[in-house]
Amino acid sequence: MASRHPTFLDISARPDLRLRKIHGGDGYALMRIVDENRTHLEPQVWTHAIRTAADAERYVRQNTVHMEYGNDFLQYRVLEGRPPAFPRMVGTVTLHSYDSELRQAFLGYWLTEDVTGKGYASASSRRLIEYGKEVWDLQRLHMSIAPDNIPSQTLAKALGAHVTDEWTTEVLADNSERLMQVWSMPV
Repeated sequence: MASRHPTFLDISARPDLRLRKIHGGDGYALMRIVDENRTHLEPQVWTHAIRTAADAERYVRQNTVHMEYGNDFLQYRVLEGRPPAFPRMVGTVTLHSYDSELRQAFLGYWLTEDVTGKGYASASSRRLIEYGKEVWDLQRLHMSIAPDNIPSQTLAKALGAHVTDEWTTEVLADNSERLMQVWSMPV
């Protein structure tokens, strides 16, 4: 079956960045990145489940299938580097939980510590939102952000999102719960 989504999404404003669709070969790089950035990624619940190469392979395989055969999930890797240098995976940007009736989805992202604060999340998020508008006619975007996550709140504001009165609950690795504030914006 031919892929429904393009392999690459270029970011015209940032020629040093490119988005590449998740694929089965991402497991090793994902495992390495999670290991090297475990403390930085600690607030990311999904990283707690990635302890071995098999965990990373399983995570990648599930998300690859979900993206190709579902209709509510888009995940792209953030790549840094200009040709002829080999691009380096430095994070992920995801649109998930798409509701076709309301034409809305949630945005999620993560980056390695060494590139955090360099505008990568903003440029990558904007490009994936643009693509989400093309394939889903996306009209509204939400972000679940921990109240103490100032960098994500700053990104949400930069994207044009506003905090709402809504809250969601996220279950952490130790089975405790964390309240997440919902931010929302039209796209």
